[in-house]
Amino acid sequence: MVAEKNIFNADKRYLPRWQVSNRVLFQLENDKQTHETTSHDISCTGACFASAKPIPVNKKIKIKIYLSSETVVAVEGQTVWSRLEDNQNLVGVIFSNTSQKAQELILKHAFEIKKEDMIKYWFQGWNIK
Repeated sequence: MVAEKNIFNADKRYLPRWQVSNRVLFQLENDKQTHETTSHDISCTGACFASAKPIPVNKKIKIKIYLSSETVVAVEGQTVWSRLEDNQNLVGVIFSNTSQKAQELILKHAFEIKKEDMIKYWFQGWNIK
């Protein structure tokens, strides 16, 4: 598991990714098979998840992310990186044409599970008590 201080990427995204372990179903373009895995991190604009096999970069992908047992977000995107890390094939995806509702559900989920981290990230350098 990644240390708590590494929840957000060093590139200081406006919408941070936070470490989560959600059920993910994905289907690559021109592939009829749906694959199941677990997320490593997620944001309103992208996600990282493990894959049983390496996935090439620039592949279009459809993803269902189970934020909870009642809330599922369906998004489309494109793979932007793929690497072997800790004996896992990790895949980075950037979402495309994500609905406002899906983004709001993801952000709400992040705020509920990582409220303190979200506040620290957005108000970094502020003296909030």
